[in-house]
Amino acid sequence: MATIIRKFEEKDAEALAKLDKIWEKEGISLGMNPRKAKDFIRNREKEICFVAEQNNKIIGYACGKKLTYKSKKKIFYLKKGEKVVNFDSLYILKSYRKLRIGRKLVFALIKEAKKESMDSVMLVADSKDQEKLISFYKKCGFDIILTRMKLKL
Repeated sequence: MATIIRKFEEKDAEALAKLDKIWEKEGISLGMNPRKAKDFIRNREKEICFVAEQNNKIIGYACGKKLTYKSKKKIFYLKKGEKVVNFDSLYILKSYRKLRIGRKLVFALIKEAKKESMDSVMLVADSKDQEKLISFYKKCGFDIILTRMKLKL
């Protein structure tokens, strides 16, 4: 079965909303809920969003919001005026994982970010299996620039 990777279209909103609900029920994130599909439509010009489709069924998506860092505060990994894609959503239905679909979606998003003259793509790796997720993103070319940790008392 061929997987088609294509840009998100308004007609995909209902399918993405269903995926969002499955994602939340799956409980694989550490607390960050997926952004809602309606946000992608409402702010379409500020989004880069791709879907993976097999047999006319949306089986996954990757989305990020285009931002320009404007704060006067200096952050070591962002410069004022830097154009960044805040890559905040990647989800593949469980039965389609390990087929390199997530990787294809990530590379489609990166390619579009370059095409739109963005400076970088940033993300927060949020999963109950952090090591696996970090390994995945490293294989896609991402570098770790910040690590947050917590000691529960």
